[in-house]
Amino acid sequence: MSTPSSRGISRRAFLASAATLAAAVAAGGIAPPVRAQPGRAVRTLVHDEVQEGAAFGRGRRLGAELRSGALRGEGVFESEVIASPFPFTHLGLHWRARAAGGQPAAFDARTSADGTVWSEWRSPHIEAGPDETPSAETYASLVGAPRHRFAQYRTFLAAGAEIDRVTATFLNSRDGPDAEVIALATLPKPAAIDFSRADWGCDEGLRFDRRGREVWPRMFVPVKKLVVHHTAGRNDYAAEEAAAEVRAVYTYHAVTLGWGDIGYSALVDRFGRSYEGRYGRELSAGREVFSLDVVAGHAYAHNYGSTGVSLIGNFEEPVNVQIADPMVRRLLDVLEYAGRMRQLDPRVSSDFLLSDGTWKRGLANVCGHRDCLSTLCPGQNVYDLLPEIRAALHERLSMAASPAFVAGAEGGPDGTQQSSGSLTYRWQPSAATYDYYLEGWYKSSNSEAIGYLSGFDADRYPAWRTTSATQVSFSGLKDGHYTLHLRTGGYQADRTVLLGGVSPGGGKKPPRR
Repeated sequence: MSTPSSRGISRRAFLASAATLAAAVAAGGIAPPVRAQPGRAVRTLVHDEVQEGAAFGRGRRLGAELRSGALRGEGVFESEVIASPFPFTHLGLHWRARAAGGQPAAFDARTSADGTVWSEWRSPHIEAGPDETPSAETYASLVGAPRHRFAQYRTFLAAGAEIDRVTATFLNSRDGPDAEVIALATLPKPAAIDFSRADWGCDEGLRFDRRGREVWPRMFVPVKKLVVHHTAGRNDYAAEEAAAEVRAVYTYHAVTLGWGDIGYSALVDRFGRSYEGRYGRELSAGREVFSLDVVAGHAYAHNYGSTGVSLIGNFEEPVNVQIADPMVRRLLDVLEYAGRMRQLDPRVSSDFLLSDGTWKRGLANVCGHRDCLSTLCPGQNVYDLLPEIRAALHERLSMAASPAFVAGAEGGPDGTQQSSGSLTYRWQPSAATYDYYLEGWYKSSNSEAIGYLSGFDADRYPAWRTTSATQVSFSGLKDGHYTLHLRTGGYQADRTVLLGGVSPGGGKKPPRR
């Protein structure tokens, strides 16, 4: 099995040297990593085994009761041995439950090649809650298995909890048949991405329904936050298995969770290689690889205006698993690319307007998933590194300070709501000219689509304008999310206001975003 290289320097020293290394590569002093060769499109095998009613009766109950076909009460339930029709590389558990006092059920899983010798019990993290998927189920993160044939799960129920269905989804992302290749001219990859979707064998057909329509239509909102994740899966994959890890996550998100694509914007493996995630722009010259601003599905309600980069592995359990230096380096490369393209200051925290019209106060521009929502992601070992990652990114980006807004000029401090359709922004003089645009969009609560109001060109890129003044005003604005972006060649400044609230829409809250 391939192993990442080990370095005999401290983590702080490694991060501090990252900017020097990047500069040397750019200057030609150090050879960059060899780029991947295009691979074939691979269809991931998927099979669901549904457990309910009689199947619950064949398991073992310790305190938990089986009433009216559902598991109830306080206690433990251990399932029967569940066989897969094919050797599986990943197992995904999902269930329909009623929590007790808001306390969700906890699940463990184990796998076996022969039904006799078993792996240790593993505790997958929560991948998505009932509000984030069309099925209204809770989904656990994938558990890796080396072509095993059998699985078991156990669940711990709190008093008053009820579970009426558990599904074990078996996936094999390595041995499936070739998938149909959807031919589309592709623009050159940015240096921060090693594997495009085609390179890691993406089955693009999973993005479409039976009528040929995109399951998840693409929307674009300028990136303001960079969110770090982990997949919470296995850490011992070999270099040649990493693309299959990405395919498994893609299929699990696109098909099992019903999203229609992978939820991450990009992923990084433990060998220091990066993978394109969410499908992005289709331009006249070809498909764009790693499209910034495309709305992904990595942090519920935080996806409109953020990019999610996931590390392939579990950095919460066991606690002594540390992130490999090549993985840190490539994570920095990906974050640097996004930060440079959108001039994001990694040292800054600001109020972030969520897609549901509420505010996340003081969210860091470079943050962990747990800063957005209640989750263990990206694992404590990665989360502890974030302050040093922010410092290393600032050293790499080395941009001048952003312009300084005059407080209150836009109707209040950042993170306000007002009913007036007019906005005025003022800033301190610091340059001869200033570039700006007013990002404006509207989203009702029962739709994932947005209406573009201002600040976008035909390809949904930011439409910058230039002024020599230190004030801009806008009137006749429709209700929506508005952010003024301002720059003078260094870091970008931005101020966000919610005008008029968000329409309730009269329907069910949409999943995923």
